[in-house]
Amino acid sequence: RIIRTLAAHRQDSLETLKLDANARIPLTGEIGTLFGAVLRYNAPRLRYLSISGIPFDWTSIQGLSALSTLRVTCTPSDQMPHAPLRVVVDALSHCPRLEVLNVVFSKRGDTVDLLSDVFLSLPRLKTMAITGSIAMNIALLRALSNVPRSAKLVMSIFYPWQPVSLLQLAAILGNHAVNSSAPDIRSG
Repeated sequence: RIIRTLAAHRQDSLETLKLDANARIPLTGEIGTLFGAVLRYNAPRLRYLSISGIPFDWTSIQGLSALSTLRVTCTPSDQMPHAPLRVVVDALSHCPRLEVLNVVFSKRGDTVDLLSDVFLSLPRLKTMAITGSIAMNIALLRALSNVPRSAKLVMSIFYPWQPVSLLQLAAILGNHAVNSSAPDIRSG
């Protein structure tokens, strides 16, 4: 009901939005579509967005240029599956004021694509905490390009780990460590 109300009218004074759906309430693709419309068209001044338990379309944040904090617990549904990482990175690159990013990707359906030609510039980032597969963390680290040295990066990785993936992660962390302008990385 709240999402329908927000979708009905433009919310020019809305700066903070936190939605945590009750797991006992079945969500439909319609809710995800309505929520996407709220973000695209009705919340131009949104600075803080926290979403948990709601089907979420990453492209819906592309117009939120004032967004400084984004917390998302991904909940793919049959109507709105998990987005490919390329879509996530592209959406985040449209949020130039982002300072805090906290994403928990779903254990089911992580779609990790190669991002060798995609770069994520977050020049105001202070904290980034990512929970996901080792492949997701590796791909995001590779995509990061313009992040302040003072930024805090926290990675949490779902099990199972695979030896090849761990070697790739170790290589990336090693390259990262010798870069004097790279931010510190901590494991969570």
